[in-house]
Amino acid sequence: MTKSVDDVSNDLTDHLASLRKDMAHLVDTMANLVQQQTQTAGAKASDAVNGMRDTLMENANGATKTARDMGAQIEDNIVRNPLMAAVVAFGVGLAFGALSRSQK
Repeated sequence: MTKSVDDVSNDLTDHLASLRKDMAHLVDTMANLVQQQTQTAGAKASDAVNGMRDTLMENANGATKTARDMGAQIEDNIVRNPLMAAVVAFGVGLAFGALSRSQK
């Protein structure tokens, strides 16, 4: 029961066609997997950037509120103690004057 050359050739041709079909399916599967992984990575990166942006905005809003509160507190202190405010302003002016003279 030996096969003829034509039978072996036909079997080989069939096997090669099946192998090509399997390889094409494997390539398609890998392409889909890469595409899904890329989309997932992009979504994770986008979420991370959005999270950082939200955190920065919260911190900036908090800093702005703190600065406004401190400004209001300073203003209240000036209204309550105008003489002390004038003395502090005079002291700060003297300090800046001394610093500017020492640099010349």
